[in-house]
Amino acid sequence: MGNLATGGYIVIGVDGRGRPAHDQPPVDVRQFDSADLRSRIAKYVEAPVHILSQAHEVDSRTIVLVYVQPNADGLPVPVSTIGQYSRDGGGSVVVFNEGEVLLREGTSNVRLRYGHWNDLLGRYRDRVRQEARQDIDALVRGLIDTLRGAGTTGGPSVPLLLEMEEDVFADAVVASLEAASTVRIKQFVNNAVATVTAAVAVPDARSEQALDKLGVIATQAIQYDRLDVFNIAIDGLYRAYKPVHVGLAGVASGDIARHWLNTLLRLFAIGSFAVRQQSWRFLPSLVFKPIEVQSNHVYVTWLKHGQVFAARANLLLSADGIERGGQLLSLARDLTARHPALHPDIPASLVDTTGTLSQSDPLLNSLCQFDLWWCIMAQTRAARENASAFYPSCAALHQFRAQPALNMVATNEAVRREVFGTTTDAVIASALVTVVESATVQAMHYGGFWTGINESLAVQKYVHSHLPSEVI
Repeated sequence: MGNLATGGYIVIGVDGRGRPAHDQPPVDVRQFDSADLRSRIAKYVEAPVHILSQAHEVDSRTIVLVYVQPNADGLPVPVSTIGQYSRDGGGSVVVFNEGEVLLREGTSNVRLRYGHWNDLLGRYRDRVRQEARQDIDALVRGLIDTLRGAGTTGGPSVPLLLEMEEDVFADAVVASLEAASTVRIKQFVNNAVATVTAAVAVPDARSEQALDKLGVIATQAIQYDRLDVFNIAIDGLYRAYKPVHVGLAGVASGDIARHWLNTLLRLFAIGSFAVRQQSWRFLPSLVFKPIEVQSNHVYVTWLKHGQVFAARANLLLSADGIERGGQLLSLARDLTARHPALHPDIPASLVDTTGTLSQSDPLLNSLCQFDLWWCIMAQTRAARENASAFYPSCAALHQFRAQPALNMVATNEAVRREVFGTTTDAVIASALVTVVESATVQAMHYGGFWTGINESLAVQKYVHSHLPSEVI
């Protein structure tokens, strides 16, 4: 088990189905002391073996759980001496010999075969790569500090590499922005797009890493108010998203839908950051990316398209396999929380990881607000083009989390112009009403609490001043 990448567990005191074995003698906990187990195993192997054991009471019976940790150095550990025991009728039974490497395969112990080597050495290769990345990251950090200390602008910029740790990558992006050069960023975006599109059918760790890095570029562009760089990153994400087309039946494989969802989660992380920064002028280029699935059927935004096909592929179900609504926002918050470079305005130490989110949780609330923003934006465009428009995931949560978006639309003319351009207030107000009414209806299905436009006098006033009373 120690030779496996995940280690392994041994449960003492249960039957073949994992239930307390009441028909067997009581477990002697003293035989399974962690230190004693390590001492016994040390007789047969030279490498350090890490074992933890803990006794539990389950259904009035003592159960012992033993965890064998994977070997720390990632190298396979051979046994150092013969292992044998005496048979009751006389004679010895050899279980393993000196120099053999044993593995756990299913429910059996097996000797090392050629086919095992690739998996067996996977952790060792990962460790070597990680150590190499640390050296590269240290070098890049030093280069960034040197360039900043010299006050270099307009000169050579630091490299942007997929293998960089995200905090170092974010610093390298900032260094490129400060050097007034976007060449490195454009080069990286092109390479990242190639990495993602090469793995569309089967998303892998590198493709998700590339999506994360594109998200970091977009986030830093917002922070430095660089719409040009933001558009480079978003256009890269769009190019990585678009090559996959849907057939006439409107369905996609689970892997392709997963690719779309992976992209969508990064877009929500980026959009929520723009909301927290009140960088409204970045929203149109993020939202208005159309997807044509048939000549007469267009999604005005990839945000709706990705959501639809993720739902059809059952990727937005809760952990228990039930559709409860709001899962998209839950997944987006989880991803954002795990990547500090996607929320540079909130220290990682202040991000709630307990799962019990407060009413003021900034990540969830800004995600809900962005969700409402894109829905209203999409509806204003769909009203003219008669296309698929929106679905408010925030309806599964209480309205107070998304309400600031409604207030901003209703009260700030300058923001409306930044987001909606020349769209009239009548069209904006109509879209707002349509989205809020949809959210209010959906909330009744999912346990959210929405009172509609009546939640705010300012919103009521805005709507009533631009729409005929019979429309409201």
